[in-house]
Amino acid sequence: MNSADSGVSSRIASNRAALLASGLGCFALACWTLGCGPARTVTAPTTSGGTDATYEVRLHRAAIVGKQHRIVTHGEHHETSQVRVGGKIEKNTREDAVIAFRAVERVVSITDQGKSKRDEYTVEQFETTPQDGTATVLVAPGQVLTVDRGKRSEDTVVTLNGAAVPKPVKQALGLVISMSNGGAVDDDIFGSTTRRAIGASWPIHGAVVASDFALGTGIQATFTGETQLLQRTTLQNTDCLEFRAQMNGTVSKMPDMPEGTTIRTGTMIATFGGFEPLDLTSRALKNATSIEIHIVMELPAKGQRAEVELTTRDRKEETITAL
Repeated sequence: MNSADSGVSSRIASNRAALLASGLGCFALACWTLGCGPARTVTAPTTSGGTDATYEVRLHRAAIVGKQHRIVTHGEHHETSQVRVGGKIEKNTREDAVIAFRAVERVVSITDQGKSKRDEYTVEQFETTPQDGTATVLVAPGQVLTVDRGKRSEDTVVTLNGAAVPKPVKQALGLVISMSNGGAVDDDIFGSTTRRAIGASWPIHGAVVASDFALGTGIQATFTGETQLLQRTTLQNTDCLEFRAQMNGTVSKMPDMPEGTTIRTGTMIATFGGFEPLDLTSRALKNATSIEIHIVMELPAKGQRAEVELTTRDRKEETITAL
């Protein structure tokens, strides 16, 4: 396989990372899932509110400077990639990682949109478990990570004791916290200014997602999906709304593709959900996201057609407690 083919494989991998760390990774997402570890105790929700009530669904919560939360997050990344030339497998790789993250987050500064710009995380646990199953401590308990977010994840700087952290640490952190603050807010994509009853569903704003996605990653794609308001409930003694969303994406073009390259398959399936307090000054209490991406690209190689296939499955579950 020539160097151009290898470059395409690298480009696909880097675009996958950009996708996960783009605005999609910043949404207040997800449905209730099982807790992770003893610090992640789950309180069973209790239903409240009238059955005929309607709600304006607002998911964006402005960050408050000086506010502190305990963040407990479980993140998983599973990736397989294969390069085939003339039907023969030239390269076959697999990557698996599980991240356990628990820290006290303090908001230091925010953007004009109310998104976090600089946060400090006092680490209580930050470990990764790779394929061999051996847990590795990425940052020791008691140390403080500083995250200076840019509009894109590659512009974000993560430091420990004033020095930039190694790339693997930043990548692992990107699986469990938001690593950018650019693009649309959650309301622009999943929310509804029309009042909705419990059980109602409505389309996501696919054009907003596509524009935001292209700006952040250079990838052209279309998106469809819907958001559903599941229930009004109490969680952590807080009155909140539970929502769920699903989104499907179709990739049509990636940046810097060599001449003659085509995307034969480019799909993304994502599910989101969460518990959002009715008090708009309080952030989500529990959220999770699941994203699966499958890309197959065809390109010329030594007079033959080569294929590069990448499949990634990423999952994140998070519990947030105000301090």
